[in-house]
This record gives sequence, structure tokens and C-alpha cells, in this order.
Amino acid sequence: RTVRMPQPAGLVASAIDQVSTLAAAKSQTLESGESVPLPALVADGERLTRVLVNLLSNAIKFTPEGGRILLDAKSRSNDGHPAIVFSVIDEGKGVSPKDMDRIFQPGVSIAKPGSFSTGLGLSVCKEIIEAHGGRIWIDTEYTGGAAFAFAIPQNPGAQ
Repeated sequence: RTVRMPQPAGLVASAIDQVSTLAAAKSQTLESGESVPLPALVADGERLTRVLVNLLSNAIKFTPEGGRILLDAKSRSNDGHPAIVFSVIDEGKGVSPKDMDRIFQPGVSIAKPGSFSTGLGLSVCKEIIEAHGGRIWIDTEYTGGAAFAFAIPQNPGAQ
């Protein structure tokens, strides 16, 4: 098996490209964070892009017409290990505290009644991130909408 080493900036650009027409249909602005060179990841870039696209699609669904959505990637320490942390921040209604613990479980959807959701997206995201040795969470400090983040270890073999 070939080890791919995708660049975080390339994953961000690809994900934004894949959802740009959805955002444009709602006159939303998709922004990526400042472009700082980050180390390549030992990861499946297609699967990580799928996670980003899912998180962005949810953000588009819950953000009002004309709103902003930010997708960012930064190098951080996560649980004492170097990691790349990706975050998707929207201006939607946010996630209620009662949903935070269950939102990553299969079949759970907090979509408004009448909008279609299988409730599988976030549980699949969690599986993909955990298969890469990372973790995914909702940033509870953020109050202007929802802020989802996930960390992928920079040196997966060094833990």
C-alpha cells in the first residue's frame, strides 16, 4: 500500500471546492484560514476530505442565507502530541448541550424537521478520524453557531 502524505492546505481547498456551489446557492461565504505552511499528514487524503465535506455540508445546511463559514487547519498540540487540527465554524443555531454527547452516534440527527438526514454523517466522520488515530469534537467555547474540530496526529507512529 502506498503511503500518501496529503498537505492540509490541499485538503481544505479540495473540500471548499466540492461544496462551493451549495454555499453559493445560499449566498454564503466560504473562507479558509490564513495559509500557513503545515507538515504533510500520513493519512488517507480522500477520507479526510470526505470528513471536511460532510462538516462543511452540515454548516451550509444550518447557516442562514448570506452567512459565513470558516474552514481552518492549524498545527497544535493535542493531548500532548503534535497534530493538525481542522475546524469548521458556522453562523448557524449551534448544537444544544443535550445533543453534544450523542451527535456522533449512528442514526442521530439534529436536522430540523422536514430536512432530510440519515444521521450517519457525523458517526462516519468519527470512524474515519479515529481510524487515523485522531479525535473529533464540538468546541463548546464557541457561541456564535457551531464549531466542529478534529485532530489528526502528525507522527502517528510516535505515540
